[in-house]
Amino acid sequence: MNNIIKLRGLISLNFLIFFLPFLKMCSGVEKKSEVVAETAISVQNNTEAQSDTLVLDTLEESQTLSKLVPILDNQGIVYNFYEAVYFNFETDMIEDFEFSPFICYPLVLFLVILMFIGSIFNKTMLIRTLSIINIVLLLGSVVWFYFLEFIENINQLRIGFYLIILNMVLIFVLSNQNQKLSSQRLSPEQSASLRSSTLGS
Repeated sequence: MNNIIKLRGLISLNFLIFFLPFLKMCSGVEKKSEVVAETAISVQNNTEAQSDTLVLDTLEESQTLSKLVPILDNQGIVYNFYEAVYFNFETDMIEDFEFSPFICYPLVLFLVILMFIGSIFNKTMLIRTLSIINIVLLLGSVVWFYFLEFIENINQLRIGFYLIILNMVLIFVLSNQNQKLSSQRLSPEQSASLRSSTLGS
């Protein structure tokens, strides 16, 4: 019973960990490309009648903006897990292949809810299985983001991500121990059968 209470507590802890910083998104990349593209178009649209000073001012402005935008890129936007789930359903994001790994996070949230329901009914085998799936989904999303060059620095993964992984590992270990204890426990019928066979021998 104590293991079940601990298991239920660890699963419930996930809902609090989800409020911690989870993932850092660099928001300046797209803005930088847009600034450079708009500047190039404006320079090309300059007629030969315009002075060289205007062209130089435009180029200097583009260089200044290019220096400012990476600062925004370095700062980025830090999302907690719930915000990452919401980000998945923002307009046009779900159809963008670059952001498709975000689909893993609503699945993780749904499975955590199932784990909590399973803890109420003492379904330790179900909890153990779902914890493994959640770990695979979380690590898989990071690998997916890495190959898409969305995550370039390990610092983009924040404390919430590591705590969720650690908590899932603890849930797996505890549910696995509880499952072993349950399998070792004999039912009254099995105990009576064992005693009768021992007396008969």
